[in-house]
Amino acid sequence: MDNAQYEDLAGRLYGLVIRLSDRIPADRAGWIHHVTEVGEYELALEDLAAILAHGKTAITDQERADILALARKMTLLHDLAGVLEACPRVGQDHGPDSRQTTPCGYGTCHQPEESSCPPNPA
Repeated sequence: MDNAQYEDLAGRLYGLVIRLSDRIPADRAGWIHHVTEVGEYELALEDLAAILAHGKTAITDQERADILALARKMTLLHDLAGVLEACPRVGQDHGPDSRQTTPCGYGTCHQPEESSCPPNPA
């Protein structure tokens, strides 16, 4: 692999950590970031899958597909699909396109049922 391919792997791993950081402990996200930073990409992806599975963390179908696509790209020997079976599926992605208007109509958030919305100035 050349440098561009390694940078692509690192970018994809960092992206996954960012997308999942609201659902995994901060120290675990820091660990994945660290092993990615030192170039241990396989370890980072395997550990990310294990952390998600251990916590029975809900992930979207898109997040699952992204993890498995990255595993295929890296030709991992471990079956991450089997590991991720412990993770329940959720209906919505946590990306900016999935944010919905809050019940108060004030803005957007990841959890539209959130009751801590600021008062609507209207």
